[in-house]
Amino acid sequence: MKYILSVLLLLFIFTVHAQENSSENSIQNTAQSYITANLLVPFGPYTPRFRVGYIQVLSPRYRAGIDIGYGNESLSFLAIGDNAGNDYKLFEIRPEFYFILNPTRKGNHYISAEAFYLYQEETPIDDNYQSEATGNYVQFDRADFERKKYGLHIKYGVFFPFTESFGGNAYAGVGFKVRDNTYSNVINPRSNEDYFNDFAVFERYREYEGVETNIDFSLGFKLYYSFN
Repeated sequence: MKYILSVLLLLFIFTVHAQENSSENSIQNTAQSYITANLLVPFGPYTPRFRVGYIQVLSPRYRAGIDIGYGNESLSFLAIGDNAGNDYKLFEIRPEFYFILNPTRKGNHYISAEAFYLYQEETPIDDNYQSEATGNYVQFDRADFERKKYGLHIKYGVFFPFTESFGGNAYAGVGFKVRDNTYSNVINPRSNEDYFNDFAVFERYREYEGVETNIDFSLGFKLYYSFN
């Protein structure tokens, strides 16, 4: 929860900053492309990874970009307990199309559509999950976990410059996700009717086996370097 609140606070601060700057800067942004680095996802306690991206300016109004992320257990800076799992690996790809609302300003507000695909695998130890077949909770000593997640976000964001070449990008969005969780090679499975997840608010993505479609939120902050 603190992670989400921190992102919201950053979004608010930098959006206000961009709005203030946009009223003073009437010079069109002349950048032709950007490289980006997401500052928050490496510190995620459950799915840490590095995510970098490239954005190509197509016209004053339109841009297209792609982000690629990768993580493993050695990148788990802030993992809580053993939740990151043994042999944790994650790969993601996120193509995005931008529509710039104020192309004649240095600080650009935009609306975008972002598709995403994420693949994760790890080996939880002494954990539980809810069986897709029975609906009951299963406790185990060790298991192989695989997650696939894909969907679409509609986002609002701001590009705002710090200098001629460096700047920030704060964004928020909402959309849908399809998540497919699979457990295999489960060692010593047994029923656990008394299971209660103390951290259910944070880690429910791994708790349920099977396919689920649900609403999904996107919040974040990036640094960028622009090429003119």
